Amino acid sequence: MTDDIEARAGRWILKRDRDEITAEERAAFESWLAADSRHRAAFLRLNGAWQASVGLTAWRPSDGSVELDVLASAARRPTPRHLWTRVIAAAILMAVTGISSWVAWQRASGTTYATQVGGYQRILLEDGSALQLNTDSNVRVRLMKERRVVRLVRGEVFFDIAHDASRPFDVIAGRTIVRAVGTAFAVRLRDSRDVEVTVTQGRVALRSDDDLPAFKAPVSAGEVADAKPAGIAVTQVAGGELTRRLAWQRGELAFKKERLAHIVAEFNRYNRRQLVIGDVSLDNLEVGGNFKATDLDSFVAAVTHSLNVRAEESQDTIRFWAR
Repeated sequence: MTDDIEARAGRWILKRDRDEITAEERAAFESWLAADSRHRAAFLRLNGAWQASVGLTAWRPSDGSVELDVLASAARRPTPRHLWTRVIAAAILMAVTGISSWVAWQRASGTTYATQVGGYQRILLEDGSALQLNTDSNVRVRLMKERRVVRLVRGEVFFDIAHDASRPFDVIAGRTIVRAVGTAFAVRLRDSRDVEVTVTQGRVALRSDDDLPAFKAPVSAGEVADAKPAGIAVTQVAGGELTRRLAWQRGELAFKKERLAHIVAEFNRYNRRQLVIGDVSLDNLEVGGNFKATDLDSFVAAVTHSLNVRAEESQDTIRFWAR
């Protein structure tokens, strides 16, 4: 089934590349994309490979001409139209078989996705699953026949997993493994022994040490699991708290009476210019509100206006002091 989808995607790519697609064909193409998430995923994946493989486009000269002496048969010299058909057929074969081999290699070795400080990226996998990478995050993805594996190397990612009971989806973060079949959840890797899992839909199971023989009891929607060396603690959280925890998906940070020290640490994840609390007496000041994650100026203005705090700015830092 996957090979059929990739073959169809390859044909659409070649048709679009020739710039001969009609309005009816374009409508058919859009309908094919919308019919199944795997169609769009296959098209995006193969189209990226096609664009990168400039050697394939050499099969068609830029002026549209075909050199007859190169492809002529000893028995019969085909017309240019026949030659063009052969060229397109060869290109299709290369696109479907050659690029498919490239995709197979990618599956075996894994694919890395990463964001910079303050960055965000949404990834659609070929199985229909979607990943949202938060600031300064790095993941390695491997999709195999019997298992789907993502290693979270750094940062935080929200996973919306396509259901496939025959292929569990494992997220490895430090010493913690999060297993899902079809669900939605976020994983934040604070360090190799401190992992936070927030479940918004369905259930996941956790294992916090490679030596454990089985996964722990499921963590359900509306719950947050903290995996640390001492064990896994699961907490029920209100809907509003879930929304605040995932505000980064909108490019925001949301707080409800949080300590200034905690908020400063969160802002520093998203900005190269760092916030510093110069006076420890300010650590426990409570702050609330929604802020754009990369807009330090607005946050600093709000804090200095509403609290007994002044800001001292330099090129690399903004330091808070008590007035």
